[in-house]
Amino acid sequence: MPDVPRMTEALERIYSRDYDVFRCDDSPWDLRMEYHVRCGAHILTRGLEMWSAEDHEYVYVRSGDILDADALDACLGDSISDAMTRIRPGNGHRCSTVTTLLLFDSVTRDAERMIRVHGYHRSFRMSLDGWVNGRVGALVGGRILTDRLGRDLKKVLEQL
Repeated sequence: MPDVPRMTEALERIYSRDYDVFRCDDSPWDLRMEYHVRCGAHILTRGLEMWSAEDHEYVYVRSGDILDADALDACLGDSISDAMTRIRPGNGHRCSTVTTLLLFDSVTRDAERMIRVHGYHRSFRMSLDGWVNGRVGALVGGRILTDRLGRDLKKVLEQL
């Protein structure tokens, strides 16, 4: 099994500058991290807002021994369902990203294929109330696997 305590501490150190980090002792997740940003423009005073946009990212970290297709499906489903309870689509919400980081010893071919072709997108009211994208990155036995949206996660996972 990977050195999970060292890796979670490294992830916590990497993300803690910009993200709110939560240790998850009572859930299957090792860490959960959240990032929230709001931009906007005002006319004359702060009370007269021209526009605003909120972006959010929810990062979930899980570790284990063998990553097979069932375990991967459960990890991705759990992260999406938990993040959806935190996302509030509506006026001002632009984008939310759900990132699943997996730290495992080994991976099956089916799970590896599922990671590479993974894609999750959901829009709210034809994107008028924003959208959600899902991405996944895995560090498996020294190899880094990502889907198309998670390619930039390689830089983070290489630091572990």
